Amino acid sequence: MKSLTVINQNGQLLVDSREVAAMIGKDHDQLLRSIKGYAEILSSSPSAKLQTAQFFIESVYTDKQNQERPCYLLTKKGCDMVANKMTGEKGILFTATYVTKFEEMEQTLKAPALKPMTQAEIIAASAQQLVEIERKVLTLDSKVTNALDVFTTPAKDDWRQEMNDKVNQMCLEQGLSYQGFRHEIYTELENTARVDLSIRQLRLRNRMKKEGATTKEREAISKLDIVERDPKLRPIFEGIVRKYQAKYAVAEQSKPA
Repeated sequence: MKSLTVINQNGQLLVDSREVAAMIGKDHDQLLRSIKGYAEILSSSPSAKLQTAQFFIESVYTDKQNQERPCYLLTKKGCDMVANKMTGEKGILFTATYVTKFEEMEQTLKAPALKPMTQAEIIAASAQQLVEIERKVLTLDSKVTNALDVFTTPAKDDWRQEMNDKVNQMCLEQGLSYQGFRHEIYTELENTARVDLSIRQLRLRNRMKKEGATTKEREAISKLDIVERDPKLRPIFEGIVRKYQAKYAVAEQSKPA
């Protein structure tokens, strides 16, 4: 049985119908038809308490062909409704999983909120990560320190392109997976800055859609675009990239001649 991820969207806890379908071993299109039927019954109910959005929220995702496809975001009540139609082992496992996942997220949200970091604090936190690595770098020869000189050169006008160039260069030199390395950087950024880039990306694309942007324009928005738009995230991202440059420079110098 597949995993299930609970997301917090504007204070509402939700799961993606695609993940639900994968968990219960059901074709996604088939699950969509079932949910649509449930939603139609709820929306036609005379009871004002039975609001469809309390169970299912219409949404979209982009497939591998960059085409928008429909999906639903399910609340805990929505999962209850789907689970109630199931029997056997899959129904039991699905119920146990989503109940546990929702409870875990609820407990996380109840935890004391972390104080938002100022831009100065963010930069300081990022810089602190570099101290030990750079201390080692400074004891090595000029070949290694030259690997970090790119950060002392004047910045390009295109910040996004500059960051892409640095990441691509490391992938090329170290034989790293472009997609995997970027995922690693974004994950560290999210953990450091306490943000969810995927949610921000989705919200921006939705705003662009309302403003009349084409599908191609919306899908062109990457996580790096999200970072570029936020003056607090940019220095953190730069610090993470610099940390990796120092790390690989040290590793390269440590190799036997």
